[in-house]
Amino acid sequence: MGFLNGAVSSIVPLVTNTIFKHVAYPFTAGDNIRALELATRQLRALKEDVNTEITNAERENGAPTNQAKEWLLQAENTEKEAEEIQQKYQQLCRCIWNISPNFCAIYKVSRSAAKMQVEVKSVCEKKVTLEVITRMQPPLAQEMPVSSSKSANLEVALHFIKEDVHNNIIGIWGMGGIGKTHLLEQINNELSRDPRFKLENNLISIVICDMDDVEYVKFESTKESQIDCRLGRLETLEFQRMISIKEVIWKSLEPKDIFPRLQCLKFWFCFQLISISWAVNLPCIRQLSINNCGSMKQLILIDELKNSGVKVSQLSFPFLKKLFLQNNSELERISDHIITFPALEFLDVLDCDNLKELPFNPSNPPRKLKHIAGNEEWWNNIEMEDGENKSSLQPFYKKWH
Repeated sequence: MGFLNGAVSSIVPLVTNTIFKHVAYPFTAGDNIRALELATRQLRALKEDVNTEITNAERENGAPTNQAKEWLLQAENTEKEAEEIQQKYQQLCRCIWNISPNFCAIYKVSRSAAKMQVEVKSVCEKKVTLEVITRMQPPLAQEMPVSSSKSANLEVALHFIKEDVHNNIIGIWGMGGIGKTHLLEQINNELSRDPRFKLENNLISIVICDMDDVEYVKFESTKESQIDCRLGRLETLEFQRMISIKEVIWKSLEPKDIFPRLQCLKFWFCFQLISISWAVNLPCIRQLSINNCGSMKQLILIDELKNSGVKVSQLSFPFLKKLFLQNNSELERISDHIITFPALEFLDVLDCDNLKELPFNPSNPPRKLKHIAGNEEWWNNIEMEDGENKSSLQPFYKKWH
């Protein structure tokens, strides 16, 4: 008998609490919906943080993990379900004191909101242990033996290139006048005889960096040139810490002929650089990054293009998806001529306080535009033409934190 009394005393509270909870659902619907809205806002903020982290990492050749992709998909679906419950509640609740005359329907919505709130919080908690970004490990480095004999150095270099499958990059460095350029010309001449190693068939990325005294980089075709390169596979070209460079000069050559497939062009810490007008002649460019180019007032100078014989009536970056502008203190505009960006998806502007114009007509933004990121002060100072309203672009704006 005592056993039965103990069992009854432990079961009755459970049953009673369950009954009271279900009876209370129609009367606690408003509280459950408000709690769900708060949890959903938190989930939405976490999702935006993850997307921002992925966007920033992609600039540094990082990539989202599969775990991050799955979490974003789960967060998207959960957010959508939560919003549907909130919409149902708004449709049902039509009388005072937040109590619908349709008790059965409001009961179901309230119960769904309570359960969904638990689900949303569970997805938010998973973010704490989420590994968002994966980064490629840097390649191992091996010092190549160096000899006082130039022919011996050439032989060793060719061995590393042709025979050692574990070497992906060979760096040649040293003080001026010791024969670095001559060695490269010899390597090129030797490899040009082997179809497997034609430079134009293998070179994918070039970084020009740390030349403090260089004011001009010239691409020129002359009869005396020992190297005739058409870099048909080159995808990335970077100019880094070229603190004195003012201009990239093209003579008897066209950018589209040398770089027919170039997709990514970056200028970092080129403090004296005036413009990058020639970039408009790159037919496949998809990403353009200008960082810490403090003397640049316009990216594209129309007079430069006219002087080089370019038709300026219809200028366009037809495939450009990403435009990153950061710490360019003098930058005022993209160009004083209309340039279209039909494929632009991401525009990131940070610490370019003098840039008051967007690179497209605000009333007709690019069809694929996904976000415009920048600090709030810059966004508020964007100048609009008469009759144009920036509110249409507000859904695309993301504040830099």
